[in-house]
Amino acid sequence: MRSDRRSPVRVHLVSATRLYQEGLRRALEDGGRVTVGAASISLPHADGLRVHAIELVIVDAARCSRELATLHAQTPDVPIVALGVDHESVIRCAEAGAVGFVSHEASIEQLVATIEEVISEGASCPARLVTALLAELNRTAAGRAEFVEKLTARESEVVVLVGQGRSNKEIAYELGIELPTVKNHIHNILEKLQLDSRADVAMLARTRATGLDLELADASRST
Repeated sequence: MRSDRRSPVRVHLVSATRLYQEGLRRALEDGGRVTVGAASISLPHADGLRVHAIELVIVDAARCSRELATLHAQTPDVPIVALGVDHESVIRCAEAGAVGFVSHEASIEQLVATIEEVISEGASCPARLVTALLAELNRTAAGRAEFVEKLTARESEVVVLVGQGRSNKEIAYELGIELPTVKNHIHNILEKLQLDSRADVAMLARTRATGLDLELADASRST
């Protein structure tokens, strides 16, 4: 769907191959609907996205990792589009924070359309990749209750806020608790869920299954 906005979408392009990066940049900018505000071989820093007024990040599916999830947690208002996604990588990319998915067979026009749809609608995914996502969500749905039951009501609230990209200070303010208490809650969450980092908590909160925020909130109210 074509956006009604007049100005081109300003993106940051990430590609490990500079030759491919330069060719894609030219192809994207030829139509005047997308402008590459910045490009890099490695993932950008959150501050860099803000400095260059980036509206969207484009990454290869191979870059969908914990590092990307951390970037997304720091800049939740900047959506991510994953390139070259297939049935095997779609879940990993979604877990890393991607909300737009472009397959290996897609054209430049389809990529541009995906970018515009993500900007205007919040997400974009080809039907065959939606099928893969739904299959994975159905597979993990049975584990949701166990995930929630491991946490206290307050820990559940913290998980939801971490998933929304809130800082410890923001979480403390939101919940009306002290900053050291937030840190203790996160430490306990990591131990209970056997996770390595805050980014893992954010990833799990966002992508464990559809409606997880609501389930955690229900658990908090009933405790």
